[in-house]
Amino acid sequence: MQRANEKYLGRRGVNMFATCTPYQVGNVPVKGEHCAWMESSAVIYCNSVLGARTNVEGKESTGAAALTGRIPYWGFHITENRRGTHLVELDIEVDDMMDWGLLGYYIGEVIGEEIPVLKGTGRQPDLIKLKHFGAAAASSGGVEMYHIPGITPEADSIEEAFGGRKVKGTFRYGAKERRETYEKLQRLDRKEGRFHHARLSAQFDRPDGADRPHAGEQEDPFGRAALGAYAARDQTGRRAQRLYRRHPRCRRCCHERHLSRHFPPSAGGNQGHRHGFRQAGALPAGDNRRTGLVRLGQRLRRCRLDRPVEREGLMDIATEAKPETIELKGRKVVAGRAEGEALVTTETISGWGGINERTGTVIERRHEMRGVSFAGKILVFPGAKGSSGWSAYFHMTRLNGVQPAAMIFTRMTTKIALGAVVTRVPAITELDQDPLSVIETGDWVVVNADAGTVTVTKKSRR
Repeated sequence: MQRANEKYLGRRGVNMFATCTPYQVGNVPVKGEHCAWMESSAVIYCNSVLGARTNVEGKESTGAAALTGRIPYWGFHITENRRGTHLVELDIEVDDMMDWGLLGYYIGEVIGEEIPVLKGTGRQPDLIKLKHFGAAAASSGGVEMYHIPGITPEADSIEEAFGGRKVKGTFRYGAKERRETYEKLQRLDRKEGRFHHARLSAQFDRPDGADRPHAGEQEDPFGRAALGAYAARDQTGRRAQRLYRRHPRCRRCCHERHLSRHFPPSAGGNQGHRHGFRQAGALPAGDNRRTGLVRLGQRLRRCRLDRPVEREGLMDIATEAKPETIELKGRKVVAGRAEGEALVTTETISGWGGINERTGTVIERRHEMRGVSFAGKILVFPGAKGSSGWSAYFHMTRLNGVQPAAMIFTRMTTKIALGAVVTRVPAITELDQDPLSVIETGDWVVVNADAGTVTVTKKSRR
């Protein structure tokens, strides 16, 4: 079937490269050529290293471009939009692959979707390092183009890279920034850099296929490094040995009975070690008067000073308080009207690898909204970042019924424009006030994209 499909497409002039790096297998556009590419690391390579022109397209827009031979003339197709915006001065030498990856990740985080101009890169990097650098910058912040004067084709000098524009900002990258970026990428917990949970899985096969104990999830009450674990099986193969663990507070290997004394069963993990990690059992009732448990008294006693609530007075106050409303005006992206509770984040959102399209939950590990669902909420955020799969993943949230009720964003890009269209929710941008500072999570927001208005009722006054 695959061969038949390739022959069918080949007869119609379609070349199937089946790769996210087409420039490495023969599809190399020339400087100034207009393209319709969608893979985020390929887009930044196309714009920066090859000097060709493309935005981060999605599967819908690239499919339309393949059929029509046309692509909207905007964004990075226009020369004025390809000038540098921020200067990054390097105080250290950037040499190997890890150095270029760390630099790219740092630049993506501090610059977002702007165009960095690098100064002081030292020795000339090869194409693989530039590819690695661009992929890191695109994934951490959504950078679609950069300039390295004297190396990339559109700028022989810093002045030419900025094209007479005023530099928006300057960042310095030295040993301190490199170390902080490296440490950030090494830790699992954003705030404290510690493991809070460890999941240990072990499966032992017996000749008869039975008795396969599993380790459950255990909470680390001491908040220290991850538990070290290993499992062993006896040479006879008759039965699996117990799973052993070593903990900083316990200097010896301990079997499951000893472990259960250190880590009491919890409803969130393996509920009861009495099953020997074979299955989750019911949570034991135990004695509700045991020390350490919180329990209520048998009776509630009324204090003498208590008095009935004065309902009339409260009603008067409630009626006198007028809700505080704010109206913002902006530009329509997708038509429609919606209202709901606001969910606000100051961080850009990644689609591919950043959200769970089945639940509408942010899953990006270092995002401030990790674990929060935007389903049915008015999503207020700066914009999109990362892979061009952004539109596809938000399209899937609509198909699964967990899409946001509306979108309010501040940075217009191809990713977010296409994502808003395929999600089919009202979307608005270019507001006359910064929505990230005016709107708070919990405010009631009415988005009327047709009229270009956003009405905010503050949560403290509702």
